[in-house]
Amino acid sequence: MNRIVLALTTLGISAGLAFGGSDFSLNSHTTATHGISTTTTAASTTTSAEPHVLLASPDHPRTWWSNQFDKYDQYLEWSDTDRTLTGKVVYAVPSYESSWNPVLYDSFKVTFPSVRFDAPTNRLYYTDSHRREVTVGHLESGVFGKRVELEKGIELDAHRVNGALNAAIVRH
Repeated sequence: MNRIVLALTTLGISAGLAFGGSDFSLNSHTTATHGISTTTTAASTTTSAEPHVLLASPDHPRTWWSNQFDKYDQYLEWSDTDRTLTGKVVYAVPSYESSWNPVLYDSFKVTFPSVRFDAPTNRLYYTDSHRREVTVGHLESGVFGKRVELEKGIELDAHRVNGALNAAIVRH
């Protein structure tokens, strides 16, 4: 998880705040000499590791209609018929707006055509640029059929940029 850590030290008081994609620290030291108070402040910023993109979807559906909607759900499905891994992303009208707008949900579909399924080992994988098979997940049976379960540290990352949906399978 990306975060910014803010630390303040003044008169023995400390505070912390988590947010965003970098580590930020601010240190303050107060000195009093002859009734005059002097404060020295030092700040530093370091960037934390970003997720590594394993596979990016070639699909970028337009999201202009639902650009102000909140992300409601996202998940992956494997189609035995098409032999394709598909990401589904659903946006919903924010709760404070739902009584004003009759369109409550907007769904988008993106594919990951380079992912294959090996039935004997029950794994979803792709072949990297070095011709190695990289496992990204497997299928699990459930009450409502099979569902995609991604490997530990791997997830679907989907977000809107300039009116289009970008999706990738990433490793943290």
